[in-house]
Amino acid sequence: MPPPPPKAFINPLIPELIESLLPVKPQQIIDDTNLRRGDQWVKWPGRVDKFHNASGLDVFISGIAEAARRIAPTSVSLKRGRQWTCGFRDKIVINEEEEVKLSGLVLLDSHIHAKDATWKDVMSVMNIVDKEGRYDTELDGLIAQCAEHIFDAQPGRRFVPVFLVAEDDLSIYVFDRTGPMQYMDAVNVHKEPKEFLIAILGTLLLDRRELGYDPTLYHKDEWGVEGTFMKVDGVEYEVTDIYHEGRMHGRGTVCWKGVSQVDGSVVVIKDQWTDISTKNKEVDILEHLNKGEESSVCAPDGVRVIPKLIASEVVTIKAPALVKTQEDGEDVPTTKSESEVQFVNVRDTTALLRKPDDEKRGVLAHWRMVMTPFASKVQEFPSLTGIITILKDIVHAIRILHSKGVMHHDISHYNMMWYYHEGAVRGLLVDYDGAVSSDTNFESDWGTLRFVSLNILTKSPAYPHCYCEDLESLFYVMCYLFTVFDGPYNTRAKRPPGLVDVTEWGGDEGATLSDIYSYKWNSVIKCEERVFSKFAPYFEGLKDCMRRLHRLVFGPNNYFPATSAQEKKYRTRAERLVDRYGKRAGKSEQEVEDVEQEINDRLRIWDRPSDVVFKSFLRVFDDTLEELGRREVANGESVEVEESPKLKKLVKTQVAPANTEIQGGNLNMTKAKAKPFPQAPMQVCRNVPVALAQNTRKRRASSENENENENEELERGRCKRVKPLAAPLQPSAAANVSMADMGKEMKEHYDSKERDENNVAHKPTAS
Repeated sequence: MPPPPPKAFINPLIPELIESLLPVKPQQIIDDTNLRRGDQWVKWPGRVDKFHNASGLDVFISGIAEAARRIAPTSVSLKRGRQWTCGFRDKIVINEEEEVKLSGLVLLDSHIHAKDATWKDVMSVMNIVDKEGRYDTELDGLIAQCAEHIFDAQPGRRFVPVFLVAEDDLSIYVFDRTGPMQYMDAVNVHKEPKEFLIAILGTLLLDRRELGYDPTLYHKDEWGVEGTFMKVDGVEYEVTDIYHEGRMHGRGTVCWKGVSQVDGSVVVIKDQWTDISTKNKEVDILEHLNKGEESSVCAPDGVRVIPKLIASEVVTIKAPALVKTQEDGEDVPTTKSESEVQFVNVRDTTALLRKPDDEKRGVLAHWRMVMTPFASKVQEFPSLTGIITILKDIVHAIRILHSKGVMHHDISHYNMMWYYHEGAVRGLLVDYDGAVSSDTNFESDWGTLRFVSLNILTKSPAYPHCYCEDLESLFYVMCYLFTVFDGPYNTRAKRPPGLVDVTEWGGDEGATLSDIYSYKWNSVIKCEERVFSKFAPYFEGLKDCMRRLHRLVFGPNNYFPATSAQEKKYRTRAERLVDRYGKRAGKSEQEVEDVEQEINDRLRIWDRPSDVVFKSFLRVFDDTLEELGRREVANGESVEVEESPKLKKLVKTQVAPANTEIQGGNLNMTKAKAKPFPQAPMQVCRNVPVALAQNTRKRRASSENENENENEELERGRCKRVKPLAAPLQPSAAANVSMADMGKEMKEHYDSKERDENNVAHKPTAS
């Protein structure tokens, strides 16, 4: 691991350092009488309606740049110059509704015209306000929105400087993943010309890394090679951004598709910012899960359902430091005369920008992880049999996590992926940022609010948090997928007017956990009417599967209160059934299945043996796959199905390494052969070949904008728990049964069972 910053570390944006790196010295421009006379800048713009004229400021800064070119005509940075320019058209969006036009300038590469630029091209922003508006709280929000837009559009951004001009004063604010800091207090451009010029020339002439760009991302344009590259653990990858968090605060997660320049293998590379005081949590979890044999992270047929961690590291960058120039003396120079500024390798952390005593927000480190296999979003599934196979593999992944003492804690469609393994669609459970050990106190964030279990939303749970909540979240994700999407390949459904329950499970603005609990609970109780009836026609055939899963998750009496007497009877029955199940030796397979069925019918999911729970879930998916196979064969559908262009694109990108080894610190991967797909890939269901199901309903393809809107619409809601307890006694929510009828039915069922057991217990034995 690279060393921390040295004691003589220099903040990279202090004026003295910037001045030492500039090819033009500020005094040379100050002495230019065309720009400055006496103690005033000649072309400093006047005021129009209390505001600076943005175009006038544009002309003024252009004059400074032109003077710098005259002084240093051979400077490479001046030839490849940047420009502060007005006329930027993209607006600032506030609260997803209000749009505000930028009242100032943006910093762009000189070859980009302001009218053609987007936030992806903006290096920095210079807002212009009047003196009175300088201390307006709305202004602070506007400045933060500018930084947020840049972070959102530029996944490789470490920090963002924002400039503020208030009449004759210039200030600088810098935003990183921990928030804003005032970098330069207001300086008067006329009275403090040197400080002003250092700031302006720095933006025009310094390396992009000094403006907050990640220096470990690089291009090879000088060799005629297109693309973006990075190195991890000594291996070079060509990378493409496939996902990044738009929020400025937080982990700032960015996922890249990486193609190894050693063997052409395809990997996923994940960047994120985590607390420096602890090792990356996801790295710890993945290392723990991948201990042992390969089979321990695979489905029973040997296919991996949990990612493999190939490499991980804290990103190293070069930062300025004072290095001693004398052979004798202390390790750290005491005077500038004894030292010189050099760039040294240090860990990339937010501490590099902040003062040593500024630790209120903590220090975040920039982590990078390389994982396989490379996979696609679950909503891009290719067929009905494909989506069921993916979901079945997710159950296997939850089972593996449970066996290794881990709860995923954030089962959502964001974290369920799929890939091709030997031509077959398979599922992969990713993103272990929120994963926790089973024995933890769970004092952490609670995943995606829309999909969290009712047990988590309950004020006083009566059951410990466990893998059952991951399975309940999986049920909610399935409801969401089958309602919001119209078919395969990320095709969004056209919803009729009115509320759709699954889209409201995250709660409206201002909704409490109790509000969300009540809404979701009523959806669950009336699932047939409020959820299953809203499924897209493409998923009609999966309703029986969902009804069975519904009973497994919510029955019996999971989410209804019970009296102490009822609870005592229930506990007695539960102990008897678990005891009977434990004594399986000598019993026939049918007898064991009968006990398992009785356990599912009479015990809450938390009280069932875990192997019964997982076996029951997997049986539902197996039966569904078999039924889909029978339907397609009965309908006489041909396996000669035309391959979708979207499928071709997915197949092309999903070439993951078959074998991976690390030898001497270098990555040595054997590239998996990509199998051709002249026809639709085949799925095998109980030895019955099945073609990928085609959607008979006319669909409209989702645009890139719709995919982006989905990420914005489904932004993760997080909720905190102080000290979770356990889940309440609450009953079955079997579909098509009202609460009153269900309570009556379950009471009669239990009472009759109790009478039968008592009669058997008192029946005389035959002599």
